[in-house]
Amino acid sequence: MSFNRETCVSCGACAEVCYAEARVMEGREMTAEEAVNEVCRDEPFFRRSGGGLTLGGGEPLAQPEFARAVLLGVKAKGLSTAVETAAHVPWENFERTLSCVDHFLFDIKHIDSEKHKHFTGAGVRLIQENLKKLARVHPHIIVRVPVIPGFNDTRKELFAIADRAASLGLKEINFLPYHRYGSGKYGLLGRDYPMKTCGDPPSTKQITENLQTLKPSVENRGLKVQIGG
Repeated sequence: MSFNRETCVSCGACAEVCYAEARVMEGREMTAEEAVNEVCRDEPFFRRSGGGLTLGGGEPLAQPEFARAVLLGVKAKGLSTAVETAAHVPWENFERTLSCVDHFLFDIKHIDSEKHKHFTGAGVRLIQENLKKLARVHPHIIVRVPVIPGFNDTRKELFAIADRAASLGLKEINFLPYHRYGSGKYGLLGRDYPMKTCGDPPSTKQITENLQTLKPSVENRGLKVQIGG
C-alpha cells in the first residue's frame, strides 16, 4: 500500500472504492445518543452478567461532556458504568463525570516523574494530584499498572506504585502484563514498533510469573491484587 498520510483527511473515500479492501475505515463519529443506543443493544447480556459500560481510550475524560452524556444515558437504563483513565486531564473533567461513574480504573505507569516524562512526554504531577483528589471523593477506584519491560517492571518500581495506592486508602490494584497485541496497529499506521529496539523482552507468561512472586508483598500492603484484567 502507498498513500500520502499528510493529505489524508480521514474521509474514508479510499476505503469505499478499494475492491481489494487494502484500505479499511476503522471507527466512525457518533452522537452520545447513538453511542448509548449501541451500548444498550447488549443490555440483556449486561443484566445477566452484572456487567456494564467502560469508557476507555484514548482518553475518555479528554471529552468530558460527551463522556458525561453517554454515562448518564447508560445509567438511566440501570446499567453500571466505569471510566478507564490515564488522568492527565484537568480536575474539572473528573468533576463533570463523578456522579455518573460507578468505578474508576485509574492507570498509573510510574511514580518517578522524570522517567515518566522521558517515556510518555509528560510528568506525573497532574496525575498524582488527580488521584489524591479522586480518592477523597469517590469510593471505588482500581489502580491499573501496565507492566512494561525496561520501564516499570522492577520490584522497586512496582512496590512504589503499590505504596502510593495504599497510602491513599485505595483497596485494589491490577497489574497488566505487557503483550504485543498492539504491534500490528503500528504497521497499519506506517510506524515503527518501539519495542523492537528493546531486544527480546520477557514473554507475557514470564512477566505474569514474576508478578505472582510479588503478589503476597503487595497484598500485605492492604491491597487486593489482580494480575491481568
